[in-house]
Amino acid sequence: MKKDRYTIRELKGARVDQVGKKDHRIGRVHSFVFHPRDLRVVGFTVKRPDVALMFHRSDIFVALDSFDVADGVVCVDEERASTGKAACKRLGVDWDSCIVWQGMALVAEDGSILGRVGDVTFDTTDGSVVSLAVDRGASAQALLGVTEVPRELIKGFRIGVGDNLEICDEEDFIKGGIVVSSEVLSLAPAGGLAERAGEASAVAEAKA
Repeated sequence: MKKDRYTIRELKGARVDQVGKKDHRIGRVHSFVFHPRDLRVVGFTVKRPDVALMFHRSDIFVALDSFDVADGVVCVDEERASTGKAACKRLGVDWDSCIVWQGMALVAEDGSILGRVGDVTFDTTDGSVVSLAVDRGASAQALLGVTEVPRELIKGFRIGVGDNLEICDEEDFIKGGIVVSSEVLSLAPAGGLAERAGEASAVAEAKA
C-alpha cells in the first residue's frame, strides 16, 4: 500500500509492474513529471528494457493516480487510462508542456542562483508538492548540508531564468528554472559537516 507522501528518490529506480488480467513487468521508475503551472506531480515515466539488449524502447508515462506500491514494487492498474496519451487526456494535461523539476536550476526572485532542484516531497493524493531540497553539488552539500524549501516559498517554473532549455536558433535559447521566494536565502542549511563540527565543538567546550 502506498504512503500518503513520497520523495522522488524513494521511488526512482523502483520496479514497475502492470497488474490486471495479465500481470507483467514494465520497467523501472525513471523521472517524475510536473504540471507546467501548478505545484504538483502529474505522473512519472517508466524506463523499459531494450528489446534483445539492442533496440531502444521509449519511456512510458504513468499517471500519478494510477499506481500503488506492494513490497517495494510499483503496481500500475491496466484497467484505467493510466498510461501514455490516454492518461494525459484524462488528466487534462499537455505532455509537451510538462516539466521534470529534478536537476533544474533553482533561482531566487532576486535572481540569485541557489543551485539545482534535488529531491522533491509530494502528496500522493493529488500530487501537490510539499517541499523540495536544494542541491548545491556534492562538496557543498557535505559542507553545508541541504536546505529544505517548503511549498509556501516555491513559486514554480518560469521561462526566462535559469538554464538554457531549448535552442530557437544558433544564437537564441529559451531559458527556464524553478523560482523560489528570496526568503529561502535566509534558511539555514542543516545536516552537513559544518553543523556536526559545530556540535562537536560545543560538546568539547561543555566538557572543558
